[in-house]
Amino acid sequence: MLKKQGKNYTGLCPFHVENTPSFTVNPEKQLFYCFGCGVGGNVFTFLMKIENLSFPEAVERLAERAGISLPRQEFSPAVKKKKEERERLFRINRLAAHFYQTILARHPAGKEARNYLLSRGLTEEIIEHFGLGYAPDSWDGLLSYLRQKNISQEDMVKAGLIVSSGKGYYDRFRNRIMFPIHDERGRILGFGGRVLDGSLPKYLNTPETVLFHKGKVLYGLPLAASAIRRHDQAIVVEGYMDVLAAHQYGFTNTVASLGTALTVEQGKLLRRFTSNVAIGYDADTAGAKATLRGLDVLRDLGFQVKVIALPEGMDPDDLLRQRGTEAMEHLINSALTLMEYKLEQAIAAHDTNTVTGKVEAVNSILPDLAKIENSIARQSYVQKIAERIGIPGEAVYQELRKYIRKKAKPGPWKDKKGKNRDNNNGGFLNVIPGHIRAEWTLLRLMLEDPEVRSRVREELPEEMLSDAKVRSIIRILSSLEEDYGRKVSDAAELVDLFREEEDLQKFVVQLFWNDNFTSEKSYSVEDCLYSIKLHWFESQVKEIQEKIKEAESENREEELVGLLKEIEELQKSIYHLKSSRQTRL
Repeated sequence: MLKKQGKNYTGLCPFHVENTPSFTVNPEKQLFYCFGCGVGGNVFTFLMKIENLSFPEAVERLAERAGISLPRQEFSPAVKKKKEERERLFRINRLAAHFYQTILARHPAGKEARNYLLSRGLTEEIIEHFGLGYAPDSWDGLLSYLRQKNISQEDMVKAGLIVSSGKGYYDRFRNRIMFPIHDERGRILGFGGRVLDGSLPKYLNTPETVLFHKGKVLYGLPLAASAIRRHDQAIVVEGYMDVLAAHQYGFTNTVASLGTALTVEQGKLLRRFTSNVAIGYDADTAGAKATLRGLDVLRDLGFQVKVIALPEGMDPDDLLRQRGTEAMEHLINSALTLMEYKLEQAIAAHDTNTVTGKVEAVNSILPDLAKIENSIARQSYVQKIAERIGIPGEAVYQELRKYIRKKAKPGPWKDKKGKNRDNNNGGFLNVIPGHIRAEWTLLRLMLEDPEVRSRVREELPEEMLSDAKVRSIIRILSSLEEDYGRKVSDAAELVDLFREEEDLQKFVVQLFWNDNFTSEKSYSVEDCLYSIKLHWFESQVKEIQEKIKEAESENREEELVGLLKEIEELQKSIYHLKSSRQTRL
């Protein structure tokens, strides 16, 4: 229930657990924002997140509620053919799932599989909840069923359920417990099958198809999505049985990566629901390697990552069945951070009783230590590394400084002169530099006034902008207006524009939500342009002054003359900029 508070409405956030209302809706701006978990957007974003809908589905749902008829979209023959093929394959997967489920639940052929699942401690409710089934030990059980439903053999093969050979067609899955694998919207993409005996392979998945790409899905996601949002954390395990056991024991924010190491695509999928992940892979060698790869993927995507330290020889399924909920809760609450886990792995891999072992252990950790930007966190980890390995903290710092100097290089975006211009801090800092505040304000003013947009395009070269997000947004807005004649004129429309780019969308919501983030009330367009240009000119002067020092120390006279001319031109530009401002004042 939302309550009116001034011009806004506030209430408990539906996307995470909280006791104090931090979820706010601004009817004037047509935006919502949670100050607790940072989720925000417009009405379409809200419906997409709360009901796991695509953007077109959210539009259709809202139009239906409002009684508005939407024009039917016309597709090219090629696109139409592709859409129709996908719909046929989704239907085939639904039919197959029904077939497998019926065999498991009602057919005598499914008795052994039912008994096996019950012997593993699974309840009838969890079996039904996840839609488990059984593929009978028959070469044509599913094939015959799908033929009765008038499904072509060609489409059966495309769905990955039937195999074509020189002698004909036969079922891919036989004598296996079947786990349907869904996308985040609950549609069946493919299946995983587990044998009942000791035959190999133990697990068999649907091959790569039009619908199924193993590295792009997470098992159990549609059933875990709401709990992941509520807890603001996802638990990632390896296998199907781990997920089933976790959900049965109350850890309903658990998903599986369908194998071993997490992929970038799976990480991006999780990022829609949370920025916190706890990995609970097996403690064996393969599991440890997969954990390390997954940690790096998640860290690079901006996650806060922890590792659940499972006992040797146990997976989450074993732990829950043998030791219960409290044991799992304890391991989750005491999970290791990324650095703590990598430190333990480094110590286990090297003999830290020797000088060589100490050196190798520290060197293996330096790349991750260098990526920690917060000085307090870095100092804490340096101290912890020093204590665990048995060396002075200053020695770790010295090696870290050498490593950073060796690896130092320009950022991903450079201006026309090849100078690094990125200032992408990824958040709204308590102390915002004046030129960044000016860039944010200018972006708001551009959205409200077409004349400002034209003026910025004429007067402000892109290289003068320090904030990478502002550069991206202004570039896209300009392209839309110049190339397609589309003028984005309000924050809600801008949020829609970046619905596939979560970082930009979040930035837009925060930017337009709170006037304190910008200087809109006191800054004019002239103020913004002045602040941005002045900062750029002064930063160029500082860079050239450093080059002049180097040229002087190495007696590069010809280069020195050129640099002095550059700095003279920049100082003239600063003088004219300040003079022009004084004239206006």
